[in-house]
Amino acid sequence: MAITKLLHLKQRKKGNSSSGLYACIKYILNDEKTEENLWVGGNCGVEVKEVYDVMMDTKKEYGKMYGRQGYHFVISFQPGEATEELVYKVVSEFCEKYLGDNYEYVFAIHNDKGHLHGHICFNSVSRTTGYKYRYEQGDWEKYIQPITDRVCEKNGLEKLHYENRRVGKSYGEHLAETKEQMTWKKIIQLDIDVAISKSNSFDDFLNRMKQQGYDFRFGKLKEHGNYMTFYAPGAERGRRDRSLGEGYTLQDIQKRILAKEKVPDKKTRFPNVKKISNAGQTARRKNIYGKYQVRKLRKVFRAKNYRYLNPYAVDQRNVRKDLLHIQKLSEECRLVIQNHIRSENDAKQLYQELRKEEKEMGVSEELKNQKKITRRILREFQQEKEKDLLITKGVKRSGKRK
Repeated sequence: MAITKLLHLKQRKKGNSSSGLYACIKYILNDEKTEENLWVGGNCGVEVKEVYDVMMDTKKEYGKMYGRQGYHFVISFQPGEATEELVYKVVSEFCEKYLGDNYEYVFAIHNDKGHLHGHICFNSVSRTTGYKYRYEQGDWEKYIQPITDRVCEKNGLEKLHYENRRVGKSYGEHLAETKEQMTWKKIIQLDIDVAISKSNSFDDFLNRMKQQGYDFRFGKLKEHGNYMTFYAPGAERGRRDRSLGEGYTLQDIQKRILAKEKVPDKKTRFPNVKKISNAGQTARRKNIYGKYQVRKLRKVFRAKNYRYLNPYAVDQRNVRKDLLHIQKLSEECRLVIQNHIRSENDAKQLYQELRKEEKEMGVSEELKNQKKITRRILREFQQEKEKDLLITKGVKRSGKRK
C-alpha cells in the first residue's frame, strides 16, 4: 500500500476562487468510480453540493475565503492487497484519527482501475478553531506516518511506502497529468531533455536554455545541497529542480550531460516542422483553407514544433502558453476545419445547428463538448473584433491630432 499523492487545492485566479475545491469533490464522488456512491464517507455529507456548501460556510464564518481552498490525499493499494470493505475501513480510520472533528472532509474508494485507491478531500479551514491547515517540513514523519502505520498494522496490512516528494503539487497539475495533458512541469522537463542532448558542458546547457528564454536562480539547502530554480518563458512562477522529479535536479542534469545522454524516447519528440510548414503553405496556395483556418493550423503547429525553429524567431512566452493548452487548440482546429468555419457567421451558424440538434436528439457528451468549443471560437472572434475597433479608434484619434 502507498500514499501516492498529497495535493493542495489552490485559489483560482479567474471566476469562482473555490472552483478547484468543487471540482475535486465532484471528482471524488463520481458514482461511476465509487460503485454508485457505495464506498463514500465523511463528516460533512455525501452529496457534492452539500459537502461544498458546508466547507464554504466554514470559510465564510471565519473570513477565510481566499488562499488555499483545501487538500486532496490519495491512498493507493496494490492489486489484490485488500477488499473495498477493508480499504474503506482504513481510509475512514485515518480520517477520524488525523482530521477528526477539526476539519470537514469527504472520502471515497474508487474501484474503477486495477488497484483500489481512496481519495480524501478536506477543507483548508478548521471548523473548530478557524485556523488554516498548514503542512510544515517534517510533519509527515511526526504526525501522519505514525497514524497511517498504526491503522495499517491494526487491519493486517503492511506499513506505507512513500513517495520522495509528498507535498506541493497542485490539484490542477495532478488532474492535467491524469488526463495526459501538457503541464508546465512537462514543458520544462522536455526543454531540459532537448538542451541536455545538445550540450557538451553545463555552461553550454545554460546557454541553450537561455536561448529558449529561460532564467535561473541558484541556491543551497542544508538538507539537499545545491539546487537551481527554472523560470520558463510565459510561466507565472519558477520551478525548483526537485519539484521536476528524478533526473532533473542540478546534480542529475550535470551527470546526464557528462554521460552524453541522447534525446529521450521518441514519444516525447514532436513532428518534423518542415513537413507541416509545407503542408500549410500548399493548403493556402490551393485555397483549401481560409485565413482564419490557416492561422489556427499555424498556431498549433508552431506550438508543437517550436524547438526546431530559430529560437530568436518565435515568441518563447506565447508558444509555451499555446503548448500548455495544445489539447484545446487542437480541438478547436479540428472543429474549424471539419465544419468549414472561416468567419464569425460560420461559427454562429454551427452553434445554432448544435443547439437545434440538442433539442431534437437530447444532450450528449459529444454535443456538449462541440458547443463548448464553438463558444470558445465565438469569443475569439469577438475579442478580435474588439481589438480591431480599438485600433481603428486609435488611428482616428491620431489623425485628428494631425
